[in-house]
Amino acid sequence: MTNALEHSKSEIESPQILATQRVTLVLGLSFVGWLLLSAWLLLSPSVPDISLDVTSTWAHTLTFFWLSFAALGFVVARRQGLWLWTVALIEIGVASEVAQAVVVVGRQGSVSDAIADAAGVLVAGATLSALLRVLGRERALRLVAFTTLASLLLSLTLIVTANPTVRSWWACRNAPTSVGDIPLLSFDAEAGLATELSSNSTDIVCSAARSDALRWVVEFTSETASQDGPTRIVTSSVGADENQVNFHLGQAGVNLSVRVRTDNPRDREWETIEDVIRPGARQRVEVEISDDQMLVWVDGVQRGSFRYAVVDFGVWDPSYPLLAGSEATGDRDFLGTVHSIDVYDSLVRSADTT
Repeated sequence: MTNALEHSKSEIESPQILATQRVTLVLGLSFVGWLLLSAWLLLSPSVPDISLDVTSTWAHTLTFFWLSFAALGFVVARRQGLWLWTVALIEIGVASEVAQAVVVVGRQGSVSDAIADAAGVLVAGATLSALLRVLGRERALRLVAFTTLASLLLSLTLIVTANPTVRSWWACRNAPTSVGDIPLLSFDAEAGLATELSSNSTDIVCSAARSDALRWVVEFTSETASQDGPTRIVTSSVGADENQVNFHLGQAGVNLSVRVRTDNPRDREWETIEDVIRPGARQRVEVEISDDQMLVWVDGVQRGSFRYAVVDFGVWDPSYPLLAGSEATGDRDFLGTVHSIDVYDSLVRSADTT
């Protein structure tokens, strides 16, 4: 009789045990997923441009909340101490910030980020503790398993779709092939070019990504050397911030300003060619960009040569407008006339462009 009762009890408990094992597995996988995601965001040379800055203290708090929520749910499912592991995860979060100064090139540990990591862990522990009291152990763990996995999948979706390389690939799927020494885009107006030349830079970005080369040929006349900002002669951008620019050619006093995005979608190189601008004189500037360098020619004379680790046109944003004489925000107006702009996806110079 006793054996029959025990056998019946084990049959009832088996589905519950199986369900707990599944929840534990989901929590473990969610924790590993969040750990790998946070490591990638830390170690990646470029991070996607989404609405929440993934390097901000808020992002640190959210990342460590979800990472710790999954981890603490896992240890509770394994019937281990919730607050003991909360303290351990806080220590790990703080240690990760300290380790950044040693492990990650160009990144430094931050006190505010360490506090944000610890806060994320603490909030995760407090939230799980409250759920255990209100819902009970089984229901609370199921909720934690579902939310941590769903948040991980949502975050991955947002990051992938917001990644400039992915956006560029999607925008370029039907773009034309390279046209060599024939201008990819050509604008010419002796009276001066209109501000907006194109509502996007898709043709430029797609063709350059395929050929690993881009050449800008710009002719302009500056009215005065007394303008700075720098003002915009030609630009592919949505603003003046460093993560809002693919390329610009501008004037800063008598100097030429050239900005180019290399391999980091959140940053750009800023070069200055000194003593170039001659007010009242029509000038021709050519900027040649390949996969690892940029050359600048002024009136047929090479005036600048810059080397980079890599220029990845795939991280340029194809949605940025192409503008002459002003920034997309309506400021940084160039005082003078932009006569012509030719854009090539090849560094080959034909007879009429030398």
